[in-house]
Amino acid sequence: MKIRNYFTAAAAAWFGGLIGAAPATAWLWGDQSTAARPIDPSAVPVAESQIMVAGIIGILLIAAVAAGIRRYPLTYVILAVMALAGVTLGGAYRVLYADVIGANIGAGLVLMFALPFAGILAIVGIILIIALRPRRQPAAVMPA
Repeated sequence: MKIRNYFTAAAAAWFGGLIGAAPATAWLWGDQSTAARPIDPSAVPVAESQIMVAGIIGILLIAAVAAGIRRYPLTYVILAVMALAGVTLGGAYRVLYADVIGANIGAGLVLMFALPFAGILAIVGIILIIALRPRRQPAAVMPA
């Protein structure tokens, strides 16, 4: 994948970091439940095998984006910020769906702190896209 435009590279870093890191983190973190099987099977939104497949695809997506944005090295900063937001969301998913005693406290803390933190990181990523764009050099004026 060869990216020729800065904004395409920045958008790939923004979306790739967020979309790739969230399922990868959820897969690598693993289930936080203490019970062997969930008490209510309808409480679990997706199966572990689906999370594993999404995690592997997420890791490959981050690798492909990292390889594609080589031409614009500052976009790695955007990729890192958005990967941190994705890690936050993947961890929040695991805490929200943990089948343990006191899960409501963890879910409340996730909703109060982790999700706004991920939102702030997403806004920071957008600001970085604008701030790190390459500047055009003014045309040289020939002396008369």
